[in-house]
Amino acid sequence: MGTHTFRLATLVDTPADEVFAWHMRPGALERLTPAWAHAEVLERRGGPADGGTVTLQVRRGPTRFRWTLRHTDYEEGRLFRDEQVDGPLGSWVHTHRFTPQGEGCLVEDEVEWSSGSGATGLIPDGLVTRDLASLFAFRHHRLRNDLALLRRYGAGRPLRVGITGSSGFLGTQLRHLLTTQGHSVLPIRRRRPAEGETAAFWNPHTGEIDTHLLEGLDAVVHLAGESIADGRWT
Repeated sequence: MGTHTFRLATLVDTPADEVFAWHMRPGALERLTPAWAHAEVLERRGGPADGGTVTLQVRRGPTRFRWTLRHTDYEEGRLFRDEQVDGPLGSWVHTHRFTPQGEGCLVEDEVEWSSGSGATGLIPDGLVTRDLASLFAFRHHRLRNDLALLRRYGAGRPLRVGITGSSGFLGTQLRHLLTTQGHSVLPIRRRRPAEGETAAFWNPHTGEIDTHLLEGLDAVVHLAGESIADGRWT
């Protein structure tokens, strides 16, 4: 068994403070999680700056398990760290580092992990290492692209965007893209929002809508039509 270490570093053409700020925005974890990882955020409490936790549900083959991580270290603009509280591995410590390099930044991910017990302990260490290589290659590629988008359009003022179908496949991706770019999103839903939830209610059959919440929107994206999974595309 023992402890293993995985590292990946990428140089990006964005200042370290801006790259760090991108990671602190809502939706960053979701933007950096590929669909094939089959990981869903179930609960968040706090964030990296205040020692918060995040609980994921991860599916691997027929097995589903919960994975809870706690933010344990935080240095504004330079570093934050996540450690497994409960989950499938024996241990997991993920350090995110952001080191200024001229006008850019060296983004480094370092993961120290050890195998778990039970069914997940049967997964060969080499397979875990391969999966980590694929995961972080995706993360760094996605990060470079999103930062390039931020450099291209980020000079303008933050926008407030309403989205119908914000919990669907496309709506979810758009929502996280917008929030990590510094914009705010108002979900427009056909069910009444739960207590403490910020969303506008809309009933297209009766015409009822929370118009007061729509005031000040810069744009509305309507994605609550037919599902892209229904029928064949033409």
